[in-house]
Amino acid sequence: MCILSDNVLKKFLTIISLVIFSVACWSVEISSNEPMEYVADKDELVVKGDAKITMGNFIIQADEITFQKEQSKAIASGNVKIDNGKIYVVSDRVLYDLKANLVHADHSKAKVHDYYFNVESIDLDMANDLQTGTNAEMFHGPSQTLAHSIFVKVSK
Repeated sequence: MCILSDNVLKKFLTIISLVIFSVACWSVEISSNEPMEYVADKDELVVKGDAKITMGNFIIQADEITFQKEQSKAIASGNVKIDNGKIYVVSDRVLYDLKANLVHADHSKAKVHDYYFNVESIDLDMANDLQTGTNAEMFHGPSQTLAHSIFVKVSK
């Protein structure tokens, strides 16, 4: 691993930005409280220490986020929080497919409006505000519902 020089970092961020722009027409902002590292043999950018990615109104925060350029994916791990203003998810590990604009998380908690979910597995289509999950508990006020699978369409 090596710490990125300004030129390498700018080049890598430009590539990530172009991937995101081509998919969702967003710009990307990446921040952390530690130096970012570029792993040349894997072509990955590792962001540690209160890592945060902002793409439009979509925010991912985690202890560590790894960008895999070849696969156009980001893997967030440790205290992961995802928020797009409509859906809020907390998990230990999240996989984000930049091209498809899909998020996958296991053993997560989610909030959609006033509904809360504990799910074994959750998939989010961020472009269409769709959420599907398996082995879910749904809470709304004092009531609780158990389900093998859920499907939620968030109204705009």
